[in-house]
Amino acid sequence: MKTPSIAVGSIVQNLAERIRRARRLAGISQAELARRIRISPSAVAQWEQAKATVPSVNHVIEISKVASVSLEWLLTAEGKPRRTRKAEADAALAFELYAFDSREEALLKAYRMLTPRLRKNILELVEEFAAKPSRNR
Repeated sequence: MKTPSIAVGSIVQNLAERIRRARRLAGISQAELARRIRISPSAVAQWEQAKATVPSVNHVIEISKVASVSLEWLLTAEGKPRRTRKAEADAALAFELYAFDSREEALLKAYRMLTPRLRKNILELVEEFAAKPSRNR
């Protein structure tokens, strides 16, 4: 019985796609992923290319941690990424949800550094302010 061969190029391409997907599920840019794992943004861009360079095992582990996805899924495509709320990931792609200026961008970056509990509290506070009519608008 003949054993099916697997093209190394397709494995690398699929890893590149999973790295990109993991980053998008986490809602972070290539530059932000690079900053969090202490590498250059160009390295992340190269990892996500179809003819990609391959990250080291240590970097793949860091990507898994930062993006909160299963290491097994990231390496092998087996199983599912831990984040399965596709609707939440799709909603983040809506144009009106991107930062419009540097202040919104700074707020978003700071927000992403918070724990889930603090994020919830901040969101409730902002929604409370937004719901009240204000003379400053």
